[in-house]
Amino acid sequence: MIKALHPETNFIHTGIITQVKQSSYKIKFDNSTLGEEEIPDINVMPLQKVNTFSKGEVRKRKLEEILLNESTPKRQKTEDIYRLQTISPHSIDLLNVSNCLTKLRKKEQLIQQLSEMNNEAEKSVSILK
Repeated sequence: MIKALHPETNFIHTGIITQVKQSSYKIKFDNSTLGEEEIPDINVMPLQKVNTFSKGEVRKRKLEEILLNESTPKRQKTEDIYRLQTISPHSIDLLNVSNCLTKLRKKEQLIQQLSEMNNEAEKSVSILK
């Protein structure tokens, strides 16, 4: 059982993996109206919790990040450390997923822009011939 971000609804739904590809999975969603979709691997996660880092390790790494960032003002570092102490592990997971989705959307926009620039360049070359 897995959780995956459905491409049409843009919501997370449960399902099972029916096929594994190089960088995506074919997912059959539990909700039959959603059908079966090919989902990028970055939008799929196991339903059961997978422990890669303990809560303490995550906090320690974030704390090191905050303290080692020399460009951050001292007051901001203090506020970040306080927030880190009060944040739950579930909130950290949601924050990480949110950050990944934001970066993915930016990447998709850049790919679209590059594709458009490439098309324009191809048109210019064909005109010159």
